[in-house]
Amino acid sequence: MNKILLIIKREYSSRVRKKSFIVMTILGPLLFAGLMFGAIAVTLSDTTEYDVLVVDPNGVISTIDPPTGKIIPRYPDQFKDESRLRFVFTRDMQTPEAFKEGFYNVMVEVDEMTINDGRCNLFFKKYPPEMVQARIQSGLQESLERFRVTDSLKMDYDT
Repeated sequence: MNKILLIIKREYSSRVRKKSFIVMTILGPLLFAGLMFGAIAVTLSDTTEYDVLVVDPNGVISTIDPPTGKIIPRYPDQFKDESRLRFVFTRDMQTPEAFKEGFYNVMVEVDEMTINDGRCNLFFKKYPPEMVQARIQSGLQESLERFRVTDSLKMDYDT
């Protein structure tokens, strides 16, 4: 038993007292933290403004404003324009090719199947960051939920 303790003591002292062990003990966590903060900084540094075209031919989440005749969101609190994100609603279907040549960065198609399964087509010119995708998704989900409650179940959503 005494020999095992001597071997452990020798290995410990020869490994731990090396300069490389001491340096990596300090630098390892710093490098790891630096990589994490660097990835977060790169993600947040995207300053692209995204113009989102929401195509809703059936009027599921959009409605026509009677005074102006413009198509607006049925639930405007879900699609507020932000500093980097603007929503435009239309009833006119567009082909993906026309979208690529157009002004908008992202296009969302809401069709009759979206009411049932909650899925819609998303087209983009440049892959939007997760924050932008999450914002679009949350607005669509909340609007679809409100539509289902008010139109399908004939209930007041707030109640």
